Amino acid sequence: MINSIESPSHGLAFAHPDRLLMLRRRGYFTLMDATLNMNYLKWYLTTLMVRTEYASWIPVAHFLHQFQDSDIIATGLRKIKEWCGNQWLLRYILTDDSAGEQCAVRKAFPGLIAGEQEVTHILCTVHSERTMRRTLAGSRYEEVRKHLLVAMRVRRTQAGCMESVRAAIKASPKEKTAYIEKEWLATCSQWAMYARQHSSLLIQVGQENLTMYLH
Repeated sequence: MINSIESPSHGLAFAHPDRLLMLRRRGYFTLMDATLNMNYLKWYLTTLMVRTEYASWIPVAHFLHQFQDSDIIATGLRKIKEWCGNQWLLRYILTDDSAGEQCAVRKAFPGLIAGEQEVTHILCTVHSERTMRRTLAGSRYEEVRKHLLVAMRVRRTQAGCMESVRAAIKASPKEKTAYIEKEWLATCSQWAMYARQHSSLLIQVGQENLTMYLH
């Protein structure tokens, strides 16, 4: 697959027909993650996984791609959709905090404007916390991190979550307030646990995902 004639980015999608059937049946909640340096060309391997009826996560499709840009990832997702006969009825997708992956999902699954159901993009709590600790490292941001961790893991309502994020902004040095407002306050429905309280599946999946990364 090539996503652009003017600026070609090459990739290779592959999947077993039986796994595509599983994606059609269980793909309403899908995990997507990329691994670097998967061949001698140092390409990325993006894997899609779904949860079976027996609560086991299995890979259902893959694509190798040269760059980690949204266009080539979206091209891979569209190809998988095509192989599923457009019967991959994605409702929730969980990724790390990659901007390219988030943009790619919006391109491949445009939602109501294309006559499809809207897709809710959920960010991995582990990756989000790692990003927070890396970006706001050091004793200077200790109070900020405490408020954001409360917002992420403890708060159970949108109002409470946003209250904690605003407390983080108030405790933050001036140079980071715009970053917290843009990357945390405006996106809290993607990374905070409160947004998953309406669904026992989302809560369970979130805990499973946390366990997978910790082990």
